[in-house]
Amino acid sequence: LSEFKNETFSKKVHLAFDASITNLELQFKHDTNTFRVERGNLMAKDRDIEVANLQLRRGASDITVNGKMPGLFNYLVDRNTPLQISGTLSSQNLQLDDFLPNNSKTGSSTGSDFIPAQMQFRLAADISNFSFGKFKATALSGELDIKDQKAVVSDMTLKTMQGEARVDAFADNSRHKLELVLQSRLSNINLQ
Repeated sequence: LSEFKNETFSKKVHLAFDASITNLELQFKHDTNTFRVERGNLMAKDRDIEVANLQLRRGASDITVNGKMPGLFNYLVDRNTPLQISGTLSSQNLQLDDFLPNNSKTGSSTGSDFIPAQMQFRLAADISNFSFGKFKATALSGELDIKDQKAVVSDMTLKTMQGEARVDAFADNSRHKLELVLQSRLSNINLQ
């Protein structure tokens, strides 16, 4: 039994499956809210996981994800191994407040980093309606890359306040303090 447990996620084990998911509710540790998985496909081949048309709901937000998580099992067994995620995200309505922990809305801190360590993330996003607090935008699209507790948003375009914006941003959380650099080009923004 101990050998089985030790070898479950080793390279000696080959894993392959193809599953359809419908009407699944997920709740993560230290999170009071749930994710509703309406439908989607989950595939595994060797040590890689892939999701296709994974439709999620959380609060008023809807998300469709397509992507890959190579080496997921290595990450699960060894927390020093980075979690790698690449793919696309689309949404008709994404309210960022739906995804923030309750304590971040009140300004308190849990002592954890805003950008987690050991995460490598590459995502192309296409969001029809986006909101964060009182800020609202439409037709948001762009690229997000996260590695070594640094995040880069590139070529993000959006429509807001009767105008348009093009944004590039860099966030560094590697020294346990979030530092931001933002460059944008605004066009016909109405601040009234």
